[in-house]
Amino acid sequence: MHVADLMPTLLEIAGAGYPKTYKGRELPPLMGKSWGRVLAGQAESPRTEQDYLAWEIFGNRAVRQGDWKLRWEYKPLGKGDWELFQPGGRSRRAQGPRRGAPDKVKALMALWDDYVRKNNVILPSRSMFETLDDQLPKRVPDDRATRRSLQEAVCAAQGHDADPSLERCQSENQSGRTEIS
Repeated sequence: MHVADLMPTLLEIAGAGYPKTYKGRELPPLMGKSWGRVLAGQAESPRTEQDYLAWEIFGNRAVRQGDWKLRWEYKPLGKGDWELFQPGGRSRRAQGPRRGAPDKVKALMALWDDYVRKNNVILPSRSMFETLDDQLPKRVPDDRATRRSLQEAVCAAQGHDADPSLERCQSENQSGRTEIS
């Protein structure tokens, strides 16, 4: 559930409608979807594959549609550039916007631009982290080579060898048998 889904869900449960105007001023349309059918066990999700969610906070921003997410995050928490994720699978893979699925990046960027236009988004020109770059921890890349290096370092610190699957450390006990820890 996204925070934008709360209002439509509560309005549906209360049997109330969303007004078009308030005190003579036109109200923006609701962005979220009601979870009424999901809560009643009649649906798995309130969204279709065409629906999307977009959001921004402190200059960081993202748009999500189906299993795809395009995210922009300030350094050092992010790369300071758009990253494409497909988190629906077993592993989350981040890809730069010029690699992987360029058509998906283009489609998600069009949705982001639509969100910005409809919601009058103004992004800050400066990061709250820009003066702290030398004091914050560096961003650790999420890739197989880094995980392998980290696993090998952990195993070495424990006095073990990393097994090929990188899930555990191996060591030989006094009888010469290999133990997995």
